[in-house]
Amino acid sequence: MSKANVSERDRKIGVDDTLSLTGATYGVDQGIEKLRGQYNNFYKHIEDLRRKNYLDEEQTQIALQTLDSNYQDAIYNKRLENLHAMGGMYEVVATAFESFTQSATSNLTSVLNGTKSISDAMRDLGATILNSVVQSIIEMGVKWVASQVMQLAFGKAIMAQQLAASTTLATATASAWATPAALVSLATQGANAPPATQGITSTLLLAKTVGGCRS
Repeated sequence: MSKANVSERDRKIGVDDTLSLTGATYGVDQGIEKLRGQYNNFYKHIEDLRRKNYLDEEQTQIALQTLDSNYQDAIYNKRLENLHAMGGMYEVVATAFESFTQSATSNLTSVLNGTKSISDAMRDLGATILNSVVQSIIEMGVKWVASQVMQLAFGKAIMAQQLAASTTLATATASAWATPAALVSLATQGANAPPATQGITSTLLLAKTVGGCRS
């Protein structure tokens, strides 16, 4: 299929899949289009089962309601996953959403059970979200400081190791190629065989001496 025939939806799915393979995330809706396509196929399967009378109307409605719930959860969780992956303040927003979901469920349950008033539940909900946001910001700052300290502590040591490894490799490479380089240099000087032979012999001895000194 040529690029001209690729739909906008398929192009977006391709971009999302490629970035996901690299571990990169560009936005909150990355991967959403692919999820929608998957669930559209699921809906079609249920309708197909109904048409073939494998499911009656009541079973079809229950199946569709269950699928709707799963679809909404999948979209919500994917967007949270993307926010966490994007890091920084996006991760703070994701943490706030998670805290809201958990705290709202707990506080509304308490209201329904009669153990909390609505005003108390709303106050507790706000405090929980605020605390989670503050904690996320502090954690983000602490991680940044730790990263800088780690860089200062290990950066010079890593650079020294890399330099030593590069020097060793360069020395070994020079030694290995010294003799072939000398042979090529002399052998391509033309048809003067006797001078070339003498030159090769002398240069081989010199190349081996140089290679041995470097190693």
